[in-house]
Amino acid sequence: MAGDFVMSKVARSMFRNRDFQVKVLAVGKAASAMVAGLVQERPHIASGLVITTELDNGPRIEGFEYLVSSHPIPDERSLIAGERALEFAATCQRDDRVVLLLSGGASALMESLRPGISLEEFQAETRRVMHSGVDIFGLNKFRQAHSLIKSGGLARALSHVKWKQAYVISDVMGDDFRTIGSGPFWGEAEPIPHRVVANNAMAVLAARTYLLKNGFWIEDPEPSPFVNRDATEFGEHLGELSNALMAREAVVYGGEPTLTVEGNRPGGRCQHVALVAATKMDWNNTAILAAGTDGRDGTTDVAGACISAAVAAGPRRLEQFEQALREFDSSRVIQEENWALPAEYTGTNVNDLFIALRV
Repeated sequence: MAGDFVMSKVARSMFRNRDFQVKVLAVGKAASAMVAGLVQERPHIASGLVITTELDNGPRIEGFEYLVSSHPIPDERSLIAGERALEFAATCQRDDRVVLLLSGGASALMESLRPGISLEEFQAETRRVMHSGVDIFGLNKFRQAHSLIKSGGLARALSHVKWKQAYVISDVMGDDFRTIGSGPFWGEAEPIPHRVVANNAMAVLAARTYLLKNGFWIEDPEPSPFVNRDATEFGEHLGELSNALMAREAVVYGGEPTLTVEGNRPGGRCQHVALVAATKMDWNNTAILAAGTDGRDGTTDVAGACISAAVAAGPRRLEQFEQALREFDSSRVIQEENWALPAEYTGTNVNDLFIALRV
């Protein structure tokens, strides 16, 4: 479900046998990958602006301006990126063809704040809301209330352009266009047409297909529902479920559990889910994967965790696991146990994946 792969498929039918130029605004964690896929199939037709993350080490395409911005907490770079996005919209002409490539993370990567709140105040309040355990809908509702770009702000800025189309990699349950990236191109009065090119359900299906092809049995013939429950409860469920698996059996979930973090710990819901599961699993040839498809788990320096060991954790170590969970310090333990998946740019962002299996 990487952005370059899905956009190359879309681009094969985009403007078929036509050579006119396209202006592109790409923003989000998958922005540069989506651009790479677009120009792979349609070389030399596009130019534009790409707003991406610090993890992004993908190729830079000639003719595009790249801005590296901040995630998940916006900073001065986010304000610069927001200003450039508005400038991009202002320079587009009525008869231009404008392609908009949107993926999760756009909410933090570009911003233009409404009068009455400073960047410092907005950063502090964003941290508070994020750590409160609210889901993405609640977080983006807060962001939208303080933004000139979100809730269709860029759609309004592009209202003078006759032809425009948004292609979306969704990181939101139900693919709600008002919530993905806080809806910069989805104005209530005149929304720009949107098309989802990848989402969590597709990633879950791909993971299930891979496991089936490699000899694992998955009893449920349909993908599991999107997980948006409490991370501790889900971790307990995943660990206990792993104990019921037979040899060469697996389960796959996708979603975005919620986690209320106290104190100044970095959190990381995937690592929290994995460590909770580790306190429940029987360690008898079982393994559990919990990872963010965007390549980073929260504000930590890892993408998630893969729990696997030949010897069960002893009672004393399990007590240390539980203490770390109470203190929201799972990331430290995950790294001590060498269970951490390194953070890296994946070129996509379709929420989290959770796999439990018995070999």
